Amino acid sequence: MSVPAGGLTYKDIQDELVGERFGVGLLTPIKRWITLRYAQIWGDSEWPFKRVWRENWSVTSVTPTMPAAYWKTTKLVRTDGTEVVYLEPNAFDSSYPVGGQGSGPPAHFTVVNGQIILGPAISGTASLIHSYERRPCRYTAADVLTPGTMVADTDYPVWPVDWHYALVVGATSTGLKVQNDPTWDSLESEFGSIIVSMREDLLPPDQYGNVQYGKDSFG
Repeated sequence: MSVPAGGLTYKDIQDELVGERFGVGLLTPIKRWITLRYAQIWGDSEWPFKRVWRENWSVTSVTPTMPAAYWKTTKLVRTDGTEVVYLEPNAFDSSYPVGGQGSGPPAHFTVVNGQIILGPAISGTASLIHSYERRPCRYTAADVLTPGTMVADTDYPVWPVDWHYALVVGATSTGLKVQNDPTWDSLESEFGSIIVSMREDLLPPDQYGNVQYGKDSFG
């Protein structure tokens, strides 16, 4: 499989900037501009494509192996429905001191430097259900969701294909600004309008007036 119909690969986006404005001699900075805008779009809103909902998670340690591209937990529960409650790190240290952590099914968690720490100590395997948000990811040519912004020419954005071209507009604006070209301003306004429309299309009704989450392109 490959990029969905109507979508753009990393190479397609580069070619747009090379052919329409900047030339192949600026290919290295062009890639940087695309990466910047990819990260900007990702961080702009609580997009549905950032979310992982109710993923089964079997853990055997208080410091379990973390999901790829993990950013923050939105909900953590045991399979019996009992919520595993977040404690900020100092409160967690007080509740589970070194040498006195006890044992049993997870009751609390904290996060330090992207690592979830569970308490009390786990005996055997604990079965959890984890909802969380990811840091930036991309699709590879084999449709594999992979941490990080686009790298290979055949990579493509995670968000719906209707909004892939936002990267062309945004990266072009960045390039023009770097070159002190005053036409960057109109493109930046267009990029802002695209992001507003993207929010209206994809965000839930408590943030915009659509009736449901926009469908993302992965399961």
